[in-house]
Amino acid sequence: RQRWRQPWLHLSSKSLCAQCERRSHRFRRWLLQRLLCIYLMLLDVFKNGDLVETIAVSASKRIYKVGRQHGLADIVLTHASVSREQATLTVSASGSVVVTDLGSAQGTYISGKKLEAKKPTLLAPGRSLVFGKSTRTFKLREGEGGFVSGKVAQPDPQEPLVAALLAALRGESATASS
Repeated sequence: RQRWRQPWLHLSSKSLCAQCERRSHRFRRWLLQRLLCIYLMLLDVFKNGDLVETIAVSASKRIYKVGRQHGLADIVLTHASVSREQATLTVSASGSVVVTDLGSAQGTYISGKKLEAKKPTLLAPGRSLVFGKSTRTFKLREGEGGFVSGKVAQPDPQEPLVAALLAALRGESATASS
């Protein structure tokens, strides 16, 4: 029988060596960061080269609608060339942002290139984003430290989902007494 190539995966043994425990600990810490943290990206808004606003977008909301209509759009632009529903910004858990033009009349542009309607396009940090014929330019950048408040959020062990995740990561029974 051939065992797994990774030495830290002991399928037949419950005990772990010191090296395995360190790798296991790093994996648990990484997993908790991915499950319990909210990645934060910032959209800097420039008009005539001056920073006028910064909009925070995070994976906790996931999809942001851009347009002219209040109540429908999350990011409201009042320029006449912007459609009621211009585009969507989709933020992934890793912090990447994808822009999709919703078939607007004046188009959506990344670094001067017009996006195809309804075709998702990755917005790389530092690239310019323009909606319609607006003079406002949006530039994406990573938030401070990448995560909200610049550090990894501390999970509340009393929260049922967090308690179940922690128990599973520790290898404990999921039906622990309350």
